[in-house]
Amino acid sequence: EAVGFTADALANGAVALAAITPYFLPATQSGVHDYFDQIRKAAPNVELYAYLFPDRTSVHVLPEDTAQLVADFDLVGVKVSIAGVGYVTDLIAALPNGRRVFSGNDGLQVAVAQAGGAGVISGVSSALPAPFVAVSVTRRVPRSSGVPLMVAVPSDLDVKNIPSGSRPLMVTRA
Repeated sequence: EAVGFTADALANGAVALAAITPYFLPATQSGVHDYFDQIRKAAPNVELYAYLFPDRTSVHVLPEDTAQLVADFDLVGVKVSIAGVGYVTDLIAALPNGRRVFSGNDGLQVAVAQAGGAGVISGVSSALPAPFVAVSVTRRVPRSSGVPLMVAVPSDLDVKNIPSGSRPLMVTRA
């Protein structure tokens, strides 16, 4: 099924994909490895991320095993939807240089960046981009942190009047 979704995404112009681990029934580590092998073979020329969300998939992948997946399948990075920053910190330590780690937890934006992560891929910002950007800029990300605020927003959202403080506001148009 995931390979079919991958093919559909590629046929519709996708240049980057986040593949969530198998779900519904727990998979073994070798099963997860085989799964990413199939995804990479179906999408050999795209930026591919692993997406770990054990609370939804029942699949728990240790940081060192995730690092091995990244190396084996030339993954660009990982999105981690796991509580706290402990896993993110351990994963960053295990990964090859230049790989990106994102959190799926909107409230961990600063903590993830301080741990060496690339930021947050936010479900809230996808549904409510203007309030997310405003709250992130004015409350969650201290102006003195130097942490850039990165958010994907719809092409019709006006971000010119959102104060970004002393750090850059990097916007990716969706």
